[in-house]
Amino acid sequence: MLSKTVIVWLALFSFAVLADTSVVVQSPWTASYEKQYRTVATVKSRYVIQYAAQVEGKVSEIYALGDVVTIGDALVRQSDPLQQLELERAESLVSSLTASLDISELEVEHLDALVRSNSVSTQQAKILRLTLDKARADLAVQQNQAKQLRQSLTFLTTQAVKPGTVIEQHVNIGEFVEKGDALLTTVDMSAVQYWLTLPLELAGLVDENTRIETLTGDMSLPIASVIPTGKTSVSILSTLVDMTDRAVGHLATQEVVVTMYNEQPLQWFHRDGVIDRNGITQVRVVDSQARAAYRTIDIAAEKGQFVGVAGQLHSGDKIILRGMMDIKPESGLRIDSDRTVELKKQFVSNSFSAVEGQAW
Repeated sequence: MLSKTVIVWLALFSFAVLADTSVVVQSPWTASYEKQYRTVATVKSRYVIQYAAQVEGKVSEIYALGDVVTIGDALVRQSDPLQQLELERAESLVSSLTASLDISELEVEHLDALVRSNSVSTQQAKILRLTLDKARADLAVQQNQAKQLRQSLTFLTTQAVKPGTVIEQHVNIGEFVEKGDALLTTVDMSAVQYWLTLPLELAGLVDENTRIETLTGDMSLPIASVIPTGKTSVSILSTLVDMTDRAVGHLATQEVVVTMYNEQPLQWFHRDGVIDRNGITQVRVVDSQARAAYRTIDIAAEKGQFVGVAGQLHSGDKIILRGMMDIKPESGLRIDSDRTVELKKQFVSNSFSAVEGQAW
């Protein structure tokens, strides 16, 4: 008799368990979201200048690696022994002709006095004046030649066209260079951009609100341009920033976070509501009529333990987080607990980031 009673009670208990239609739910809430992508960016200056030799010659002076440069600085001086010798000879000849001309002018003045006193003939005075005119012409020719030689030597001085710092020294003092040979390279860090690579699936989220931020939080830069680089990625360039006073060099790398904001709000709920049903991502819901239903979803974003979908839930839907795993559409359900308030607090406060799971 006792055995029959136990069997009856077990049967009734099993029926009660199988017939239990209580569920734990949450209502989805609408919120915009931000997507963050952590990566490594390269710092690149817009003004990297490589200076080249304008003429051949031997390097006699050159700025060293790390030297600070201002506009107009003589970065490199080259010497050409043959040109220098030719200039020295021309200048020496100019000095000699100038001295001879001074003497000739004094002689002409003295000769004029002798002509007036009839001590010298007019013909002799005329010959001396012609000689003086020729000496003046010779001096002018030699002065012009010396000027041209000096101008050619100025091409042996390479001047800075922008401020900056020397980052490469391509030749050393004493080396002979040909026209076009690289001398040194400078960089101006007053106009710098961050360059980084972003997966192609995130490129569509990049807009005027996207920011590149350093991990230290001391810099947040808008996006200047997006450049396609392949089938799986794009290159992102930040706007220009002055990094003259920062201890960061050209082509240095820094860890950054790319923050992308989506203006279209999503419907958010806990990921425990997501199920895989025959290879299709779905959620089980209690609809506005308190009946069970399935909704097929596409997850548009994830944030910790929460997922966001775009417009795939119906008004009044409550996501089932626990209970009635094998529900039948249109079947009635009883809501045992609604966890919307506490879950939304977690979502807003970001306290979910350290949560591994929930006990429903």
